[in-house]
Amino acid sequence: MRPTKCPTKYSNKCPTLIRLCLISAVAGAAIAADVTSLTLINAVTDQPIAGYDPIPAGATLNLATLPTTQLNMRANVNGAVGSVRFVWSGAESGAQNETSAPYAMKSDSSGNYYPWTPAIGNYSLTATPYTGAGATGSVAGAAITRAFTVTSGSSSGQDGNGNVTISGELKRWHNVVLTLAGPWASESGTPNPFTDRRMDVTFSNGALTYVVPGYFAADGNAGESSATSGTTWRAHLSPDTTGTWTYTVSFRSGTDVAMNGGGATLAPYHGKTGSFTIIESDKTGVDFRAKGRLAYVGARYLRHRGNNEWFVKVGADSPENLLGYSDFDGTSDHDGGSLKSWSPHVGDWQSGDPTWKGGKGKGLIGALNYLANEGQNVVSFLTYNAGGDGKDVWPFTGHTDRLRYDCSKLDQWNAVFTHAQRRGLYLHFKTQETENDNGTWGLDGGDVGRERKLYYRELIARFSHHLALNWNLGEETTQTTAQQQAMAQFFAANDPYRHNVVLHTYPGQQEQMYRPLLGSASALTGASIQINWDAVHGETLQWINESTAAGKVWVVANDEQGSANIGIPPDAGWPGYSGAITQDQVRKATLWGNLMAGGAGVESYFGYQTGETDLSAQNFRSRDRWWDYCRYARAFFVQHLPFSEMVSRNNLVGNTANSNALYCFAKTGSVYAVYLPSGGTTNLDLSGVSGTFAVRWYDPRNGGSLQTGSVASITGGGQRSLGNAPNNSTQDWAVHITVSGGGGNVAPSVALTSPTAGQQFTAPGAIRIIANASDSDGAVSRVEFLAGGSLIATDNSAPYDWTWNNVAAGTYSITARAYDNAGASTTSAPVTVTVGAVSVPFTLTLINADSDQPMPGFDPLNSGATIALSSLPSPRLNLRANVSGVGSVKFTWSGPENGTATENVAPYAMKGDTNGNFNAWIPTPGTYTLTVTTHSASGAGGTLLQSRTLTFTVSDPAPATGGISASVMPPVK
Repeated sequence: MRPTKCPTKYSNKCPTLIRLCLISAVAGAAIAADVTSLTLINAVTDQPIAGYDPIPAGATLNLATLPTTQLNMRANVNGAVGSVRFVWSGAESGAQNETSAPYAMKSDSSGNYYPWTPAIGNYSLTATPYTGAGATGSVAGAAITRAFTVTSGSSSGQDGNGNVTISGELKRWHNVVLTLAGPWASESGTPNPFTDRRMDVTFSNGALTYVVPGYFAADGNAGESSATSGTTWRAHLSPDTTGTWTYTVSFRSGTDVAMNGGGATLAPYHGKTGSFTIIESDKTGVDFRAKGRLAYVGARYLRHRGNNEWFVKVGADSPENLLGYSDFDGTSDHDGGSLKSWSPHVGDWQSGDPTWKGGKGKGLIGALNYLANEGQNVVSFLTYNAGGDGKDVWPFTGHTDRLRYDCSKLDQWNAVFTHAQRRGLYLHFKTQETENDNGTWGLDGGDVGRERKLYYRELIARFSHHLALNWNLGEETTQTTAQQQAMAQFFAANDPYRHNVVLHTYPGQQEQMYRPLLGSASALTGASIQINWDAVHGETLQWINESTAAGKVWVVANDEQGSANIGIPPDAGWPGYSGAITQDQVRKATLWGNLMAGGAGVESYFGYQTGETDLSAQNFRSRDRWWDYCRYARAFFVQHLPFSEMVSRNNLVGNTANSNALYCFAKTGSVYAVYLPSGGTTNLDLSGVSGTFAVRWYDPRNGGSLQTGSVASITGGGQRSLGNAPNNSTQDWAVHITVSGGGGNVAPSVALTSPTAGQQFTAPGAIRIIANASDSDGAVSRVEFLAGGSLIATDNSAPYDWTWNNVAAGTYSITARAYDNAGASTTSAPVTVTVGAVSVPFTLTLINADSDQPMPGFDPLNSGATIALSSLPSPRLNLRANVSGVGSVKFTWSGPENGTATENVAPYAMKGDTNGNFNAWIPTPGTYTLTVTTHSASGAGGTLLQSRTLTFTVSDPAPATGGISASVMPPVK
């Protein structure tokens, strides 16, 4: 309950600005009074903001130019009232009853106004006086209504100074962000910052060079501020290697320079150079930053550049309008339909997960968490569906504004994509759909012209730094071969990271669409197949074989399965389940059909008659059992097969027609997988092959370990029966057959000899890992080194000796895994080591917030220092931590003032900053204790790297200004 306060009326006539408290002498009486005006309040100083006392009708409140973003509004009355009721709508809506003065829209405590940072947008605010408390009784007098607009952006013409900052976790495979304080621009301004400005950054470590397109980022915090203008320009690098990287900025200006090149260089931004140092990644598990960029390497599967792990995908193709989400800025259905809330997954959001604008995003972030927790590793979405089925996803400021991009919406998209990558979810960008790939809604009518070039460039600039993704040129494409070739070539020429480029077709149009693009005829590297659920195996095989014969093997995935009305049915009993097609059927012919053909994996489509559909779905639990089947299938391939070395050999089990009767996948003479959709038994043709083979069974319905059936082993030399499954012999089973040598294979032995348990290192560490490995009945084929279960290196020959360089601070569990020539493996006992933080302490600098420069005599600020405000050039201060290569810095202070702050981006300022423009702080005199800690991840997360504590004393108050004596200045809060 708010404290009772003196009903106060403020006088604007007192020359000393002393506020007079006028006490009503009539206790309990209701005196007629009007709300005469509204005043904008600085909630830091509790004083009116100049120019907004009163707030004029139609006012624009620019958060970037106000003295603070911590605001409130006060209703001014001309008599005593019982209460004032505020009601507002627009970018935010709400209501507040105030019973005692000052009457504050966002309330207060005895004149200490509560801060409010309003969302960007238009507002209407009405303040009505009442005779009774809590907006009771009768209306006491005239109400007032004011319309106003909240914006955020520098005033036109206030260009940035050209400073470049490097931020993010400066580690291998992490998002390293280059931010340039560049020319002021607006999403709707002239020159158009998207078409008529072009920023490219060349990053190089000597052996490797990337030319990365940059982009306009408004105020640099648009995902939170909804800013549409500013001076922030950005580019992203996800570095492949450790060590020193350099950068050179190219910044050019001219009509359509972003699409066509040329133009004139723009000073002082063009030619900016610098360098930074990258250390080794400290991430583990499914986080792609533990594995490295997923790359097309001329094989059927994508492969991580970091740990050389091959990738097989399972996950969600639907809903295609995943991004048609009400929590994103500028998002609507241009046909009047509703948006997604993703409310069924709000409970799957976890503390520490990202949100934006005061808690938005929990539903969609929770949905990604659910998929990841179910063992899925891919999520798919359209980035442009205006004119299509959903009509609710586009990156532009409006669905027809194809040359203007929505900075805040795209920042919010990026927050979702970043979380997906950390949860091990591959990003399938479907860049358009059939209804808008040509014609009225098509960019450039389907050609690669100015609209499409800009669209692709913006996608690449903002999102290509993510490690695991593919660009899909279009869903159910109807464009010409020449148009498809031009689109694929644009990505190949402009995506610095050369992600996988695929194409999706209508069922039955693969021959028409794919054949002209095979081999060197296009830059396509994969096929995104749509086909009926029971035709997946044969179609996958065809395009693997066709592309291989053409000289460039494709990554072939089944990304949509018919029929269109069902696709993957929901779980039995779920609304929309009909039983016409069952999950058992599609598990056998679709999921295992693709994988046993050598396919890259399966994304699951939700048909339009299944309740949770390709457009309406908001609850992935509708297929909860299906995700289990997907997880079990992927586990069999990843954990038990050298699948990248295997090919379809259905003829070895008598399936010469490549039907769905049964499948065989083989590395001839070494390892075989046989899938029996209907159970039973079969013979495996081992003619021409010698050796003894162990026979084990895998349950596709329940997962688990390999089991022994009625036949434990077979020998090469002819047709051999695999026997029967250990149980449920009429259900589907996968059979694992691997060469074991006479009498059964003996797995190799392996032990780590370096490092030793408990050994200590200093960041950036160099850890020499040595393993002894041997095999009693064969040979060791390779030894893998792992940290936290994630592969960090492979050594194919003795001695097994490798040095892990530039290791970040943290604790690591290191193991070695040895494989023999029969495919058996053994993992060593783990050895735990600790990499300590660097021993050189970082320093702190006192900053003059007026000039944004170090304060003379306080660079560095030493513990025990005395800061005499009256002797400084300015009492408006800040403190900067001088540190690099960290994910975040946390400040905690106590004394006359107490508080905490966490900074994720350099410069790391105790009181915050905007691209190096330091926020001002006038400290209360007294002695302070300040503790500063550095962390490996953002938000003071990850590993604690260093900690430093110091004390300092502020000895006297700041001098009074403007000729007003200190005795009549408002008290310092």
